[in-house]
Order: sequence, then structure tokens, then C-alpha cells
Amino acid sequence: MASFVRESKYRHVNVELARREQWYEQLNVSSHLPDGNLIAASSKSLAYVDAGGGGSGVSVIPLTSVGKNHIPVTASTYRVPVVRAHAGPVNDVVFDRFDPDTLMTCAADAEVRLWSLPTGGMVEDLSAPASSISAEGIASWRELAVHPS
Repeated sequence: MASFVRESKYRHVNVELARREQWYEQLNVSSHLPDGNLIAASSKSLAYVDAGGGGSGVSVIPLTSVGKNHIPVTASTYRVPVVRAHAGPVNDVVFDRFDPDTLMTCAADAEVRLWSLPTGGMVEDLSAPASSISAEGIASWRELAVHPS
């Protein structure tokens, strides 16, 4: 029986790492291991579950904020602005596909919250959600998915 080797269309593909100045460094990502995502991105922002506060906050930085310093120039305090999302650890973070300024979070406190981020980017902490859903009889929300319609 004759054997043959199928040629791969990916054999000449090389991976090239971005330069170090284009990396996102010193992000304080939570070590909590949920079923959902700890990091999410839209066309404008990068959101990650912040380790400060026991993983109950979400830091949001603009995609243009690469390197080591992610503090906005106009911020009143010298730290990354945080969405004070939940009382318990955040299990999932998702951006709306059609609106890059809409962020959704779910957590161990059995609540799903919808956040409307400022259009110009976050400069101060955000603690009031645009909307909130609480479910009785559910111990905690694990994952979120955005329906395309």
C-alpha cells in the first residue's frame, strides 16, 4: 500500500511576538478560578477581574494603554479605575458585541449586572450598575453569554 504525506498549508507560517512595549504588563489579575472568563476585550477596552478586594472588582483599561503604567492621565488618584462589581468573587466578564461600552458581570453573590462604561474611558471608580438581575434559589451565576439578537 502506497503512503503519502499531505502537505500542510500552515508549514510556512511563523509566529512573531509583539515588541515588549506593546505588552500589557503588571495587571493585577485575580487568582480565583471561575468557570467563566477572567479577561474580556471589546474594540475599545480590556477588562479583567482585579485581585484587589478579593476578586469582586473589575478593572477596565483602554486598549491603547500598553506597557507598565495603566493609570489614566486625568485620574484623580494614582491607580487603575475599578468597577466595584459585586460583593463576592466575579465569575465571568463579557462585553456586548454591538456596544463596546457595555460590560456584563456575574458573580458568586447570585447577581448579573450590566455596566454602562463612560464613552471617553474610565477615569474614576464605577459603583452603580445600569441594570441588575438577581435570582432566588441560585447559589451563584457561573457564566454569561450574549445572544446575537
